[in-house]
Amino acid sequence: MLNSKNNDRLIDILFLLTSVVLLFVFLGRDSIYGPEARCAIIAREMLLNSDFFHPTIAGMGYFDKPLLTYWIIAFFSAISGVVNEWTVRIPSAIAGLVTLFATIMLGKKLWSAQVGKLAGWIALSTYGLLFWSRVGTAEAENLVAIILAVTWYFLKRDNLNFKFFLVFYLITFVGALTKGLTAIVIPVLIVGIDMIDNKKWKELFKTPHFIALAIGIIVYLSSFAYSSMTAPATYDENGIVDVFKENVLRYTNPYDHKQPVYYYLYYLPFLILPWAPMFFAAFSGMLTRWKTLDKNSKWLIKSIAVIFLFFTFCGSRRGHYMLCMIPLCSLLISIFWIYLKDNKIDIFKRIGNIAQAAFFGFILLLEFLAPVILYFLNFKCSTTFIIVTESAAIIMLVLGIYFYFSKPRKTILAFVLMALIITGTFFLYQSILLDTYASMRSLAFNIKTEMPNIEPERIAFYRSENTNVDFYLDTKRPVRVLENEKDLEKFLENKEPLVLIVKKNYLSGELAGFSGKLNSCKKIEEQLDPWRARSEREQNKKLVVFFVDEAI
Repeated sequence: MLNSKNNDRLIDILFLLTSVVLLFVFLGRDSIYGPEARCAIIAREMLLNSDFFHPTIAGMGYFDKPLLTYWIIAFFSAISGVVNEWTVRIPSAIAGLVTLFATIMLGKKLWSAQVGKLAGWIALSTYGLLFWSRVGTAEAENLVAIILAVTWYFLKRDNLNFKFFLVFYLITFVGALTKGLTAIVIPVLIVGIDMIDNKKWKELFKTPHFIALAIGIIVYLSSFAYSSMTAPATYDENGIVDVFKENVLRYTNPYDHKQPVYYYLYYLPFLILPWAPMFFAAFSGMLTRWKTLDKNSKWLIKSIAVIFLFFTFCGSRRGHYMLCMIPLCSLLISIFWIYLKDNKIDIFKRIGNIAQAAFFGFILLLEFLAPVILYFLNFKCSTTFIIVTESAAIIMLVLGIYFYFSKPRKTILAFVLMALIITGTFFLYQSILLDTYASMRSLAFNIKTEMPNIEPERIAFYRSENTNVDFYLDTKRPVRVLENEKDLEKFLENKEPLVLIVKKNYLSGELAGFSGKLNSCKKIEEQLDPWRARSEREQNKKLVVFFVDEAI
């Protein structure tokens, strides 16, 4: 009965509905944050200027990422008629949904339908996939390109003809147009492992492969070439140069994000939460029986190791680089549970069960104690928040007790349900607590309330624009950025009402001569979030908004 077609169909429908709920419900509720705001403003200015090949922020060139992500956001914004949180994030949510089904398809192709489906449920309940699929940046689009390319390879690896190579390179090069070259490099690396193991690498030296590769390169370079050829004389950004800086230079000679070499040892487990304990048990258990593993399982372990080492050797390390590991780690856990069966593996399954149950117990304790913990962290919790949090904890506790005593063979089902409760409760409701401290949105709304309908030309940021504030100001034309004190002095000579937005540390530094006059104007200050570090508070980088009624 459990394996009937009708039951499988119902489970598939349930998975689709659960995925849609977790990825799309309340997608536009929480405030925009930094990287999202940059994408949103670029897309908005593309629409305002009817120029889709020369990205700008505050009217100034900004080409550190390729164009496709901005185009997709602009497309959904044009359909809806507004650039808002929903239209900025909808491409990522769609990419996350496609990633899940590509993961299922890959698992089904290489192992079994059960392996693929369980991997889909595990991936859906990971913190990393849900977080990056619910924010308006290019990470989820980059991820879906990687997993689609790998899945396409395994679906068609027995027929490596021109069509295969063309589709593979179109997926990877188009994916690279959303964020960076990792959409090409990672699939090539892990597909290359299988090609070497199965002695298919000779196909790479045949004419169809070179023709397909050439087409992919042309597709990738075409938008950059057109942008360069049509760039206005005042536009000083070059997309290809920025690709080199953001990908090649950042890898070999990083200029920022210089995390320690062990960074991913703790960040990868963070991305796959709450499944980290089971992953370590699965990885360790499969290594102990390496010689008896099937080829596909060996490929998976090698791929995880190669990706980990590739990004570890990168000089610039960022957590979301590991995002492409989530489908692979989910498949590994699923194989461990469903596909591998012997006494040695059973020992590691028991260890994994104990570790995973202990971790869920820890999360359960945190859920019960959440109101007290948040009180001491200066968070204000509503009664509804407490009810939802405690209800989630009680449901987890009941599930754990029920499966422990009556369904010991269905432990993995209990773990999946608990993981979905944890991540679902957080992303659909608990994250709203953080949003109540969204200082930039409230700051922008206060500006619009104080000076409604003010012309964008009379609003200026000093030195650097704050994209979050700019996004919520939602002006019909780009606001100004004052580069130096002379620009500020000229701006303040305007006799019409003005809005000046400046970081507080400038007022006690290079703008000390203006502070006295500015402080005579009405002003509002950004309210720092209660969890900000003391060092960040001491730097005095919070924003101050001055409302200037007359020339200074």
